[in-house]
Amino acid sequence: MTLKKGSRGPEAIGPEDLQALIAEIAFPGSQVDTLLVCVNAQVLYYPTKAGTMRGALSTPEERERWPEGEKRRFANLQAMFERSIDPYAVILAEAKRRGLEALLTFRMNDAHGNDFLRTAFWRDHPGARLPGGALDFGSAEVRDYVFRLIAEAVGRYDADGIELDFQRFPTFFKGGEAEERAAATSALVERARRMLDAEGARRGQRLVLAARAPSDYGKSPPSPEKAREIGCDPILWARRGWIDFLTVSEFLFERYDLPLRLWKERLGNVPIYGGIECAEGPKLEQCLTPEKYRRAARHLWGDGANGIYLFNFFTTRESGKDAFEPPFEVLRELGDPAALARRPEIVELQKIWDQAPHNAFTDLLRFRDAWLCAFREGSGHIPGTDGTIRILRGDGGERWESASSVVEKGIDLRDPKLSVAPEGRLMLLMGGSTYAGEEGPLERRFVKARTRVSFSTDGQSWSAPEAVSVEGEWLWRITWREGIGYGFGYTFLAPAEKVELTLWRTRDGLQYEKVASPRPPPECWPDETTIRFLPDGAMVALVRGEQKNHRATIGRSRPPYGEWRWADGGHAAQGPNFIALPSGRWIYGGRDYPDGARTVLGELSPVGLDPLLVLPSGGDTSYPGLAWHGGLLWISYYSSHEGKAAVYLAKVKWPAE
Repeated sequence: MTLKKGSRGPEAIGPEDLQALIAEIAFPGSQVDTLLVCVNAQVLYYPTKAGTMRGALSTPEERERWPEGEKRRFANLQAMFERSIDPYAVILAEAKRRGLEALLTFRMNDAHGNDFLRTAFWRDHPGARLPGGALDFGSAEVRDYVFRLIAEAVGRYDADGIELDFQRFPTFFKGGEAEERAAATSALVERARRMLDAEGARRGQRLVLAARAPSDYGKSPPSPEKAREIGCDPILWARRGWIDFLTVSEFLFERYDLPLRLWKERLGNVPIYGGIECAEGPKLEQCLTPEKYRRAARHLWGDGANGIYLFNFFTTRESGKDAFEPPFEVLRELGDPAALARRPEIVELQKIWDQAPHNAFTDLLRFRDAWLCAFREGSGHIPGTDGTIRILRGDGGERWESASSVVEKGIDLRDPKLSVAPEGRLMLLMGGSTYAGEEGPLERRFVKARTRVSFSTDGQSWSAPEAVSVEGEWLWRITWREGIGYGFGYTFLAPAEKVELTLWRTRDGLQYEKVASPRPPPECWPDETTIRFLPDGAMVALVRGEQKNHRATIGRSRPPYGEWRWADGGHAAQGPNFIALPSGRWIYGGRDYPDGARTVLGELSPVGLDPLLVLPSGGDTSYPGLAWHGGLLWISYYSSHEGKAAVYLAKVKWPAE
């Protein structure tokens, strides 16, 4: 009631904004078929005869202390109700107009403890109080009161039914035996079922009664036994035919191992929905990414879910200037287990290095049964202190250690690229920049650059960096084929729209000869470029674009590589890299902007880029190294989403089809 698309804080909301909210989840291709609208939290969110409206019992002094969001919520609701507009009726009507099932969801208890959630019942019944403003369901008066609130909500709104949410908050009793507690709530559920049947008969439809099972605030996985101990018996409710579906979820924060099968085996024919919370914890960076939503849904379908239930999906908009949009794209996927199985999945992720102030621009190579990861260490992205190249050695597990470093006095070494040159030597290609001014200050002035190369036989001892023969261009990556290394260089002192590419080849990594000067389309504005080869010798290039839309360009050429065909990639791929999988699919990685800067993986084809997976990343990020090993895609990359720029290693299961 205070936020909409693009909000960076609470603002005025009208009925048209509420209708737009429904359009955001009911777009073409969305798999959402039911919307649940919450109308209470001890207080009611509308003018009520049975209870207390939100904020009605707060004093003027308390209202002055309300957070801005609550002040704006109160004003928005007051403005609409004064115009005889019920915002919840607007939401429900728009949902039904768009073909969704529209249910109310009713919080059976609430323990936030805010003054604007204070009710007259809680005030007048001190003996029925639990901590945080919750009520004791051991009291028959409380149960009668809650039933009256439920009945009022059902009678007020043209909804298809109501959910009884026992999860927010799962505290109901001061004491008593488990059997007595369960019997008390079961009687209330049965009473709600009978009320809905009577109301449904008047309307000529069966009204849905659903329930969300309680847990123990994340202390253990939700189970029928724990729910019964708390005072709820959903298994009985299902067997008696009182509820039409049950949702099992964790309290507030996501749990990826919900034991749905345990519930499924005991529920009989009543459908079970697996709940996905919107965050792993209270910090903004713990909000679920699209991949984490997919991960949770894969488990739920695999454990017997009949459907997926998303809780608090819109709340990423509540973070003020740091707010970001919910990942609406997952609404096309989460309801289709087969589609989820066809998407890549992160199976392991670890931070492998963060010892320098700034750790960035990675590459990855498997060499003689060990892993090598190269990257730049410095004081910042550019320029700061002169960068050095760090090479880590890993065994494929959690252990990564420094194998060596490559340093050249007075030169900023950056963007290292690993490859295996002829005769089995390791080659390290890197940029070497020179700056004017004292080393360290960020205002140092760029003077010149020259690509360097260093060699090793074991990944630990490296030769001193040597300048390659190419001058005036940054030679960014070398790919070897039949003893010859190929790579694109780009001019680095020209304006972005006038940068030119040159294709070079080498036999020793030091001396290069020009192959061609391809001209990408004028809108490309090229620089960093990775090339790979098709089995027939055709060359494919992925070119970073510096234009405003950031879109990459895909090039293709056959030997002798003088003639090129170009295609708009359709998406950004800054710090581009790509490789071929054994299945023949081409996988690319680079920086894209789905919601700010992110490191993104996807599939590359002659017609463009198809982004499929956003790695945990943000801020200063990208430059992935890619390798295929053991049936998994291995990715090194860097990101500052957890603070300073650090190096990460992800392992991804990539579907064969």
